[in-house]
Amino acid sequence: MKIELKAIKYTASLSRETYAFTAKMYANGRKYADVENNGGGGPNLIYKVKHNGQLDAAVMQQAYKELKADGDESVIEVLHSWSSNAVANHLIRKDMKADFRKSIVFRKTEGDVLMSWPRPKRLTVEQSVAVMQETYPDMVVLNTMPEDEALKEYTSVCA
Repeated sequence: MKIELKAIKYTASLSRETYAFTAKMYANGRKYADVENNGGGGPNLIYKVKHNGQLDAAVMQQAYKELKADGDESVIEVLHSWSSNAVANHLIRKDMKADFRKSIVFRKTEGDVLMSWPRPKRLTVEQSVAVMQETYPDMVVLNTMPEDEALKEYTSVCA
């Protein structure tokens, strides 16, 4: 069972206490629900497209697994938490990609601080990294990592 949010539309200007967004939740590639939040601090609103007891149970089981929930939460609480985490991860991934386009993002092997170096447009990422390794030979470059691995590094330091 794979659940995911797609077509996420985030509105920063309306986000006061929570993310203001709309999205579509998919389960195994099929639209499962519409999800939205007006950004005023309330829970996400989840409108199921179809009610299907077997699919509902499978979606819940996967959401519990991804959240590492203990089972005491209600269905709505779990889907609210799962969808909020999915939107947050989407926004962090978007910020990370923007940082990667503008600069080389790295950390020293022994540290937990991310640093960035503006990337000259005339140099490729590989050329920029080669130049930087002269100054920081022990650096770990996030730009060259697989995206999911880079996201874990990025969120572990930035979140």
